[in-house]
Amino acid sequence: MSQLDPTLPPDAERFVARLRADYAPPPRDALQHAAFTRAVQRRVRRRTVWVWPPLLAATAATALALWMVLPGQPTPPSVSHGHALLALALTDDDPTNADDILPADYVDIAEALEL
Repeated sequence: MSQLDPTLPPDAERFVARLRADYAPPPRDALQHAAFTRAVQRRVRRRTVWVWPPLLAATAATALALWMVLPGQPTPPSVSHGHALLALALTDDDPTNADDILPADYVDIAEALEL
């Protein structure tokens, strides 16, 4: 049985053992081990690279570029557009007869709210 996975079949265990043997690092003497440990400790103690300031600067530059390129606030349609849409929506010439085009639920709500 494998130490990592007890359900591993024997063929897979042999394959894992062969991979471990083929890809194992060569044995090191004491001098190589000390040099490796010293290099790892030097890398751990090395100053960390500041990632946030360049990231924030890039985000701010992108936001500024988009703010300059994209158009401003859209202008609302004029009142005449609303009247034209209402005229097209109504089937007859009477603008007060909007109940005919409203769904039944809306008519019920409008009648309930009338004072």
